[in-house]
Amino acid sequence: TFDQVLNDFKASYFAGAVLLPRAEVLAALQEFFKCATFQAEVFQNLMNRFDATPELFFYRMSQLLPHEMGLVRSHFLRFRHDRSDGSVTLTKELNMSDLDMPAGLGLQEHFCRRWLSLRVFEGLAPGAQQVGVQRSRFFSSSGTYLCLAVAQNDGSDYDSSVTLGFLLEKGARQVIGFADDPAIPESILGGTCERCPLTQAECAERQAPPRLYEKALAAKEKRLALKELLGESTP
Repeated sequence: TFDQVLNDFKASYFAGAVLLPRAEVLAALQEFFKCATFQAEVFQNLMNRFDATPELFFYRMSQLLPHEMGLVRSHFLRFRHDRSDGSVTLTKELNMSDLDMPAGLGLQEHFCRRWLSLRVFEGLAPGAQQVGVQRSRFFSSSGTYLCLAVAQNDGSDYDSSVTLGFLLEKGARQVIGFADDPAIPESILGGTCERCPLTQAECAERQAPPRLYEKALAAKEKRLALKELLGESTP
């Protein structure tokens, strides 16, 4: 539940405060965000400098950035990827924005493969880490999010990724120097394939038919037809 995830997040504050000193991390992040272009190697070195796991470092970022740099509207995601069958599972989510995230759907539906959280798994070598960045816009939202992600493999058949996304409001663009870096890829995302209106021709990444979208569309058409019928029969 949201409360459980929020409590886990609060507990991580203490771990982050002990292992990642506030002043040093904040100063390093401020320097990083001054960069006019995103450089994955610089971000990787930043995590290594504090000897932090990607998840712990992202937690620390999400603790400091809202209060110190005004990046309030954000979301955190953690995914697990099974190399044996290609399946992905959303294992943790904390949504502090208005974004309608499809939490809890992983067992029966296919998450949109355009998400940076999943794209960052591509080409990940065994035992390695990989950093990614993307500007994302969702069908269900008019805002654009700048997302940072790190995927890693521990040598097993399972990969994991953590993602931190920030809504690119005016204030965020003033804080993040590379927010509009033209080299950063952009993508329009859905929630899951089953709920997405794009056709197979429009989306090469589709993993499953849009059965729930079509079901909702059929129900809407039925309601409109019934409303029209009742309207015509009313004297």
